Amino acid sequence: MKVDSDKLIAEAKILFCGDARPSAFIRDTDHCCECAEHEATLQSHDQDSIGLEQLGNAAWDPICFISPAGYKYYFPALIRLAINDKDKTGYLDQFLLNLSFDGLENERFKSFSEEQRQFVQNLLLEMIDGFAISEEERNWLEPLVDKALQVWGSEK
Repeated sequence: MKVDSDKLIAEAKILFCGDARPSAFIRDTDHCCECAEHEATLQSHDQDSIGLEQLGNAAWDPICFISPAGYKYYFPALIRLAINDKDKTGYLDQFLLNLSFDGLENERFKSFSEEQRQFVQNLLLEMIDGFAISEEERNWLEPLVDKALQVWGSEK
């Protein structure tokens, strides 16, 4: 089975459309120059215009510092980037690591509605079936998805 990326992205846009664009994306933009730059990056884009140029560098990733409200706002874009980037730059890994950030204390998980959480859980399960074409791919993808499912597959 292949992941239907257009369908998943469209579902995410509908499911997260009620989550308004926050006035600030980073909690403390005065913390340092990096936080201020991340805020400026996120402010200068929207769900449709943000891309790998802004988010595709694991060493300089605004999503690591984003508030839960900002994460929910950009979540459809993050799905788009993760699905469309498979096997290219490694953004899928970055996406999965951001999903599992802080384990069971993940405040992003806590901020999502039950329906949004279920969507993420289904997305993760679909990634295993739809992305892991070869045994080698399955070997690197499954542990990352499993770690994310420890958070998003749990009942809190």
